[in-house]
Amino acid sequence: MDTLLKSVHKLVRLNMVSQISDNNDFPIFVDPGEVDLNLPVPLGDREYCGNLDIKIGRDGTWYYNSKPIERKELACLLSNMLALSADGRYWLVSPTEMGRISVADAPFIAVEMTASGKGKKQEISLLTSTEQKVTISSKSPFYLKPNPAIQNLAPYVKMENNMEVLIRNDIFLQLHELSVETVSSDNPVRGFWSAGAFFPIGNATPHG
Repeated sequence: MDTLLKSVHKLVRLNMVSQISDNNDFPIFVDPGEVDLNLPVPLGDREYCGNLDIKIGRDGTWYYNSKPIERKELACLLSNMLALSADGRYWLVSPTEMGRISVADAPFIAVEMTASGKGKKQEISLLTSTEQKVTISSKSPFYLKPNPAIQNLAPYVKMENNMEVLIRNDIFLQLHELSVETVSSDNPVRGFWSAGAFFPIGNATPHG
């Protein structure tokens, strides 16, 4: 089996990634350095690669050596290797290697939404740009938190593996259309139901 690094080099040569360099010998990692103590999984027999020159932009675009990865198949493949360490950093983990990557915001972006049922029996599922599917529930909750990029509250879902999904603006608008008003502690609260749980939206609105 090819190692992660060799696989990426091979995909570059097959033009599955946008043109990066005329030289196939460029390094994928910055400097392995000392082994990080905050690993997402035990290192075992894996090679420690340190900081990989791979990042995920705020819009969910994957980059390799500062160039966007154009083939969705490769981005989906890499996204399935993602792991989150206890200190909040993201890693790519293969059977033979492990290295850190940079994530500008959330590693996943919700680009589609489906809803079934009504009221408390409603279930809302999201599909990410790299084809992860998550149903909003008490185990994968919806929440709002400040996002410096838009200087406003932004909507997220936390998956069971603790990785975040940022909900794209048009999908957030669809959630607003499904919202209802209920009463909590004698105060009206606007939000939506999914998988038997109620998730407040409050006054947060899709940003322009």
